[in-house]
Amino acid sequence: MNKPMSSKTKIRRLDEHRVGLMVIDLQERFAPLIDAWPGVVQSAVRLIRFFRLIQAPILATEQYPRGLGKTVPEVLSELEGAQVRPVEKTSFSCCGAPGFVDSMTASGRTQWVLCGIETHVCV
Repeated sequence: MNKPMSSKTKIRRLDEHRVGLMVIDLQERFAPLIDAWPGVVQSAVRLIRFFRLIQAPILATEQYPRGLGKTVPEVLSELEGAQVRPVEKTSFSCCGAPGFVDSMTASGRTQWVLCGIETHVCV
């Protein structure tokens, strides 16, 4: 017998006025290590374009770019079109990067769509 969801566990739909996008660590050095990399990049580009269309905030990160390279050109081009500059980080969690949490808070958004790699560790 299935138990009904409580109001605390209810899954809510995304609201375009409450949602933002986080693009996490889509960098050059990771390309050969990630299965189906071209599809990952293509999906991220599509998400960035969509979030630009609805004029929702976009945040992006780069894990230690001096060692792991910059954001891949296809993604970086879309981010630049949205006037987004990836935040450099040396901690795994983007919340440890200077100014990242402040940017999230300042956006006023309470829902975030994540794309990228290792998001379970890097957010």
